[in-house]
Amino acid sequence: LNFIKTIAMTETSLSGDREDNDDDNRSHGEDSFSDSDSEEHDDEDTHDGDHDDDEKEQGTSSSLGSELKENWQQHLLAVMVAILATLLAHGHIDSAMSANTAASTINKTLLEKHPILVDYQRSANLSFCGTIAKRTMQRNGLHVLSFDLPKEFATPVAQHYAADVWQDDRYQRVLSGEETRSLAEDALSDHKEFGCIQNQVEQSSRIKGSSYYFSSPPVQTMYVDNKNPKADNKKLSEVYLTFKGFGIKFINLSTKPVILYWEGKQRRLIGEIGPFESIGTAATTSGQTFSVTPLDDPENRLEQWIVTVDTQVVYFDPPGQNRNAVEEERYDMHMLNKQFAHQYSLMAKRPWLAHFPRPLPVHPMWSASHFGQTHTFYSEGKQYQMSVASVTPRVFTIPNFLTNKECNQLIQLAKEEGLQPSKLQSGSTRARQQRDQSTRSSSNTWVPRDSTEVADRLYRRAAHLLQIDESLLQKRPDQVMHEHHHSIAESLQVVRYKKKEEYTAHHDFVYPPTFHRHQPTRFATVLLYLNDKFEGGETVFPRAANARNHEGVAIEPKKGTAVLFYNMLPDGNMDDLSQHSSTPIVKGEKWLANLWVWEPHIF
Repeated sequence: LNFIKTIAMTETSLSGDREDNDDDNRSHGEDSFSDSDSEEHDDEDTHDGDHDDDEKEQGTSSSLGSELKENWQQHLLAVMVAILATLLAHGHIDSAMSANTAASTINKTLLEKHPILVDYQRSANLSFCGTIAKRTMQRNGLHVLSFDLPKEFATPVAQHYAADVWQDDRYQRVLSGEETRSLAEDALSDHKEFGCIQNQVEQSSRIKGSSYYFSSPPVQTMYVDNKNPKADNKKLSEVYLTFKGFGIKFINLSTKPVILYWEGKQRRLIGEIGPFESIGTAATTSGQTFSVTPLDDPENRLEQWIVTVDTQVVYFDPPGQNRNAVEEERYDMHMLNKQFAHQYSLMAKRPWLAHFPRPLPVHPMWSASHFGQTHTFYSEGKQYQMSVASVTPRVFTIPNFLTNKECNQLIQLAKEEGLQPSKLQSGSTRARQQRDQSTRSSSNTWVPRDSTEVADRLYRRAAHLLQIDESLLQKRPDQVMHEHHHSIAESLQVVRYKKKEEYTAHHDFVYPPTFHRHQPTRFATVLLYLNDKFEGGETVFPRAANARNHEGVAIEPKKGTAVLFYNMLPDGNMDDLSQHSSTPIVKGEKWLANLWVWEPHIF
């Protein structure tokens, strides 16, 4: 349309000039333009008028032909000007559309990138230049960990740095063979830490680095007498705990998936472990036997282990494997992790259950220096007080976190939704597990945050408890995720325990995929007690360090009370001592809700 208008306007102008600005002809030109424009906008109303008799059409054609012969130069100029103007306009539109598309793509990328992941660095905890931030040494009981590695591990370390530089979240680019190694080195040419590694490789057979480890406080410091703050606790000593269970992490270093079994009186399938991935167990005791088999041959025990508390990380590393270049790189990264884990365990006096490198948690953690220590937080104008129930692991109780009405509403919501038999947490996002009623015999359902006002209010309150931006626990309208996964928090899990039902000691954390840059896992658990008129059902932390109770730390459920505990340590490792259980119900039934918050996001 613009093209036609331009021709008409140009022709009118030329005709006017040719006829010495004759008013009648100029008016006729303008009238003709208006009629043409009107016909474009009202085609149905003027359709009959477009079909005049043949004589009129023939006359018009002859007149136009004569004019073209006489003034072909002017008409040609008009057409060329019109074409040029149209092309320029079209280019402007395309440019504007391209700009809008680019902006839309950028905005979409920013929306898809979780806010706390924009500057996330898996290698943030790591330095080979001796520049580790010592200001955080005393924060949360952190200390600098100095370690050294054979120089052949310089390459897998560099690959971790390259993953951060490229933001290669799934290591798809980093783990692509020899050609990518040179690209990674090019990408790190100006990287300070990589430069320090190269200098060390040239000068020594080993490279020295530094990171952090968390040191548990001695039991003597866990007790403070407010009436006598100067009381001498030197005679206090940590009691021997009755519970002897612990967790085991099994790592599959073969190129094929395997099935992990517990070889007890009745053989039990634990789960499937993918190549170069891991799975965990809970409440394992010294002397128990485990084995791995091929997927399709459960009687073919490829390897078998009798575990002890000193072997909490077990590797299945069959000899004689034919690994391709990418598999070799994956294997080398596990060997790097194994080197670090050994030195970490010597200093921290606990197993390294995470995967090296692992940064400090991005979420804050409340301090827990002694039993009974209190903290205060506010939510929607109301003050809440929390107190330390356990120092190691960090456990807090928050009385009156929920009102009676909120508790009753959650129970009613769960009943209306319908409860299903509870499933086990495998300890690995890749593993498949069978339901085992001897371990967990409750029923549960899920309540999403956006399903009801009371759920939304509790998420907001939980965010304030955890000192986390409330928006991080909010599902975006355009976010497509699993039904009980939204943002960094899962849906609220409402659980019912009937008489004799229980949940034996277990961990809430999961072992993330080895080659995931963010290393996502459950960071904290918030338990919400919804009733209290029953017997049994205590929440027990059987490995909690203390000087008074051989059974660890037990919390008696009280309606409206919340319990917060961390599944991670301040140095980024999983907290093995966060094992907890729900004792069997003796009388009545127990209702509670679980809220799991992830670090740094849900996987």
